[in-house]
Amino acid sequence: MKRAFGVGNSDSKWRTTMKPLLFLACVAVLTIGAVVAQSLQPQPYKVVFDLTSQDPLDQQAVLRWIKEVSALNPKTKIEVVMYGRGLDLVVSGKTTLEDCRSD
Repeated sequence: MKRAFGVGNSDSKWRTTMKPLLFLACVAVLTIGAVVAQSLQPQPYKVVFDLTSQDPLDQQAVLRWIKEVSALNPKTKIEVVMYGRGLDLVVSGKTTLEDCRSD
């Protein structure tokens, strides 16, 4: 039995061309998803804190910032630049934060 309007064999041609196209579309979507997932991971970066104060509140703030930044992204490189009165944080006997220094 013939189909109307001469459609007879075009249905199978349509199916054979759509399968590869559907496959390519799925691969493209999965590739884009993988790229987006990789870009959402935290990237390593560098942070430098400057401490020049012997004020215990400033010293506590620097230690808190170090903990918070390293908790968010463990790959972060953190440095603290201390000079002048800021050295009291790391000099034994001069710091009021003796228990926090070992963290």
